[in-house]
Amino acid sequence: MRWWWLVALLAVVLLAVPARAAPPAPLPPQVDDYGVGPGDVLRVEVYGEPDLSADYTVSDAGDIDFPLLGAVKVGGLTTREVTELLRSRLADGFIVSPVVTVRVAEFGSQPVQVLGAVQKPGTYTVPGTATVLDVLARAGGIRGEGVSEIRVSRGDRVTTMSYADLVERRAGDLRLHGGDVVFVVENVVFVSGEVNRPGSVPWRDDLTVSQAIAEAGGARPTANLRRVTVLRDGEPRRVNVRRVLKGREPDPPLVAGDQVFVPESVL
Repeated sequence: MRWWWLVALLAVVLLAVPARAAPPAPLPPQVDDYGVGPGDVLRVEVYGEPDLSADYTVSDAGDIDFPLLGAVKVGGLTTREVTELLRSRLADGFIVSPVVTVRVAEFGSQPVQVLGAVQKPGTYTVPGTATVLDVLARAGGIRGEGVSEIRVSRGDRVTTMSYADLVERRAGDLRLHGGDVVFVVENVVFVSGEVNRPGSVPWRDDLTVSQAIAEAGGARPTANLRRVTVLRDGEPRRVNVRRVLKGREPDPPLVAGDQVFVPESVL
């Protein structure tokens, strides 16, 4: 029966051995210029200060509640800037020459608007690592075939990128920040009034007024082709399409975004 004693002794030894701590979860890929925002979780490490080294969640107001310092405003700062801010605050009467590192443990969701020629325009909450291509996929992809550029508005700054370069070569795929507005510019002209299929017509370099009317199904019998109006940047221009069709006047070229209105004849 001595083997029972051996089993009992082995159990006591195993229980006395402390369990090995699980390694910390790997951090997501870091981005140097990432602007910290609400919902992000920051992993702060202060060398030699285990009571200060922990994960801190950024509040809706953009603060973290940090021991010794209280509420620290970090919203909009990069992790490098947060590191320097905590280091300087801790050095001011708390710790001599503190060594601080800050990284993002979890990226919170940030609101981004997607407008223009997409299948599902609207506001989407995306992780802080999301790019333009990511949110276009969330919005159902591009609507139509007349897209040549995409504009990203961030405050007063607007960044324009080539849609072809973005899709075919992933060139210029901009990482987005909360509050950004992504606008997909549709290269079309709009034809309304007395045409058979009013609506948008894909724009091309050589598209003219008479061609746009033809691609909108042609003019109705009630159309007044002598008084067609082209609206560009808020400025109207009168075009006598009747004379254009007879070769007596040049056929004006159109640019993307032009609006062509064909009025009804009074007769």
